[in-house]
Parts: sequence; structure tokens; C-alpha cells
Amino acid sequence: MATGTKSIARIFCLTLLFSCASCLVAAHSNKLPAASSWQMKRAERKSQKLADRLKGLGTVIDGNTAQVGKPSGRYDSYKYDGFRFEGCTVGWREAHESSEAEKFLFKEIHEFAIPLAGLSQTSIRVDKIGASAYVISFTSLKLKQSIASRVKTTHQDGSEDEANGYASGTGIYFQNEDIARQVSKVLATVVSYCQKQTAP
Repeated sequence: MATGTKSIARIFCLTLLFSCASCLVAAHSNKLPAASSWQMKRAERKSQKLADRLKGLGTVIDGNTAQVGKPSGRYDSYKYDGFRFEGCTVGWREAHESSEAEKFLFKEIHEFAIPLAGLSQTSIRVDKIGASAYVISFTSLKLKQSIASRVKTTHQDGSEDEANGYASGTGIYFQNEDIARQVSKVLATVVSYCQKQTAP
């Protein structure tokens, strides 16, 4: 083969090689946005699913009331409202009033702010309190004080005070056992999801 013909052949081969390489790069580049878009949509679906579960949790907690004991003896009433959530942080208002032999002892209004990722999933449990009340209790991971609350207390003498604090655990009272157990399952699910989202 003549030298000129060999040179032309080499140039043709190099041109073909660069063209193929360009095609592969373009194809790979086109796939990246598609994968990224799919991941974003998946994350959006998961986020929406979390929001739907938390909204459902709110419809059960808001308006919930429970009573422990008897009015003629030691008696505690619990009322819940003001449920809210933002991402993986939830909160609600608990009004707890206590009396003994129908004599007023105190009233506490708690405003809770709870980071779900900071709760221990295995600590979530349902216990029967008294004859017909149930409490869902839970604690923070490694008993770190991560549950923030603002409490306004009305004392027996009518005086009031307010304080901010943190606790390692708290609970929600229900009159119905089935509802309490359903709420505990949803709570465990959203805690698990939020911990996976914040895992390093």
C-alpha cells in the first residue's frame, strides 16, 4: 500500500474513533439528567408519603382527649390540639389538668417540638394506664434530651409561671387502645424514615 494511502487510512480510523467516543460521551451525558430526575421524583414521592402520614397522625392527635382515674379520687385529664409538622419535626399542644377528690391541683399546657430522627424507635410502646386509658410513650436516642417543650403552669393558689426545657421522653394519652396502637405504628414508621434520611 502506498504511503499516501496509509496516511489517509490512519486519518479515517482516527476520525471514526473520535466520532464513536463523542457518541458515547453524549449518550452517557444524556443518561445522567434522566437518572437525576428519577431520583428527584423518588425523593419527592417519599417526602409526600411522609407528609401524608404526618397529616393522618395530626387528624388523630388533634381533638384527642383522655382521662385517667376517677373524679372522686386522683383524676388527670389530657387534651390535645395544635398539631403541626415541618419536615421531620412534629409538635402539638397538651393540656393536662390534675385534681384529687375533686379539688384542683394544677394545670399544665405543654407546647412540644419533637425531632423524629432523634427518637428511639424501639422505645415506642403502648401501656394501659388505669381502667381505660392508654399511653404511647417514647424516649430520645441514648436518652439525650432532645424533646423541647414550653410549659405554662397554673398552680393551686392561682399563680402562674412559664418555663422552657428539654426532656428525654414524653407520651400521648388515648382512651381507645386500637387508636393508640395504630398511632404507635405510624410513629415508628415515620421515625424510621426520618432516621434513614439523616443517616451519614
